[in-house]
Amino acid sequence: MQTKQKREDEIMKSLRSLMLLLMMVFVPSMVFAAGLGELRVSLLEGDVQFWNEDTGEWVAASINMPLREGDRLWAPEGGRLELMLRDGTCLRLDENSALEILTLDRDSSQFYLTEGYAYVNFRPGRGGVFQLDTPAASIRAYEKAVFKAEVERDGDAEVSVFKGALYAESRSGNTKVSAGRALHIKSREEYADLAPLGGVDNWERWNKDRDGRVYNSRYSLKYLPEELESYAYDFDENGKWVYTNEYGYVWTPTAGISAGWAPYRLGRWTWIMGDYVWVGYEPWGWAPYHYGRWISHNQYGWCWVPPAKGSAFWGPGYVGWVNTSSAVAWVPLAPDEIYYGYGNYGPNSVNISVGIDLGRRPRYRNAFVNNGVTTLHIDTFLRGRHVDHDFRDNPFSSDNFVFGRPKRLPEKIISRPVIKEIPLFRRPPKTLNDYRIHELKASRPLVREKNRSIFTPRAAPKNMPLRNLREKKARDPRTPFGGAQPERDRHAPDIRRPQTQPKSAAEINEEDRRRNPMKNAWQSFDWSRRQNRVPE
Repeated sequence: MQTKQKREDEIMKSLRSLMLLLMMVFVPSMVFAAGLGELRVSLLEGDVQFWNEDTGEWVAASINMPLREGDRLWAPEGGRLELMLRDGTCLRLDENSALEILTLDRDSSQFYLTEGYAYVNFRPGRGGVFQLDTPAASIRAYEKAVFKAEVERDGDAEVSVFKGALYAESRSGNTKVSAGRALHIKSREEYADLAPLGGVDNWERWNKDRDGRVYNSRYSLKYLPEELESYAYDFDENGKWVYTNEYGYVWTPTAGISAGWAPYRLGRWTWIMGDYVWVGYEPWGWAPYHYGRWISHNQYGWCWVPPAKGSAFWGPGYVGWVNTSSAVAWVPLAPDEIYYGYGNYGPNSVNISVGIDLGRRPRYRNAFVNNGVTTLHIDTFLRGRHVDHDFRDNPFSSDNFVFGRPKRLPEKIISRPVIKEIPLFRRPPKTLNDYRIHELKASRPLVREKNRSIFTPRAAPKNMPLRNLREKKARDPRTPFGGAQPERDRHAPDIRRPQTQPKSAAEINEEDRRRNPMKNAWQSFDWSRRQNRVPE
């Protein structure tokens, strides 16, 4: 009897070990299943806002904010936004534009432009596809392509192709649009207009200038692993590479830092999908905070050590945590130190969500470097309410702490990547609240095959009826095919983006100043003084 009981105990022990192994393999795949490392905000101007399941409302967006499937974005008057995919593809929105993120896969992505202006520089990986849906049409790119799309509030759409080729489909059929051509699709007409490209407007000019800077950065490529080459611009623009005896070439930032600066200090821990994710406010604060490790060098100060080729795994923020009853503290991890996180983040990481016993407490090298540890009052951390504190002792030197981040759930405000109030007149139109991501995905599936229809998936797409125009219809530089400007929200003040003109301020019409004082107040506001509030 005892032998049988012993055998059953051994079987149960083996089953528990097997279950633990399976959890270590499969649970990480469920954590951050939407792929938080796939898409980020790489440039932001004005009062851009976003909505997701964690916030449950429209809130201010931040640079270096990770995005996932189901997130929605709104760029109001004076707003502008750049999103960058892991492969280097950029999607940019101009003011008065709304975008829904439908699908983010390793090799493919899908977005829905509800209204406004989008510019895309698609740089695919092997077998990748980029799909941009609009109310009237779906646009797919399979090879490198540069194009812009414009959607009016009545749903009419226009796509202009600068490089490569696109496949555009409406309910009337499918057609290929090559470089140098523009296609205009009206939602209430069967025929679409195909014409040569028109003149260059300010939006197109700004995007081409931005492309030239982002994609021509080459210096950092010699030091970065292949997986991080798409971020070379951030490194070239905001820091320098220096040689160290122990780690070879490392990168040290020169922009966005000041006295007392340390990694993981200028930014905010944001609650996303059940974990804290670092959103750095520095212009370069994406790759150095979500890949690699940090060292403190006697000569160069804080330096980022890039991961080895094949070991570039995205993480929420590579730090070591401790917490007490009144404080939360973290420190940047040095090379080869273990990251204990809630998921699988590659070599030198341990998934603690499966209940692994940590054993003895880790000892972090940077915890004993001057200015290496960042400490917050626990109420500031969990509730977003500033509480003055005077933590003179290093929490990592004390025996009275709990290893890891706080296990208490934060308040909802911690889901905001930045604490910033948005004026009511810059809020999204109420009509945007009617959109449901799951309904959009059901009506517009991501289709990777060229010979399959999006609108009728079980049938091959038919040819789109076209009217070939010899020249593009005369129009305002920002008005699609000579149509009227998109109707403005009548509840919003008439505040417009100041246009670039070869006139001095003294030449501005005084009568216009008196008629529209709010417009000129906006134009004269010093936007450079607007700073994200950072918890102390």
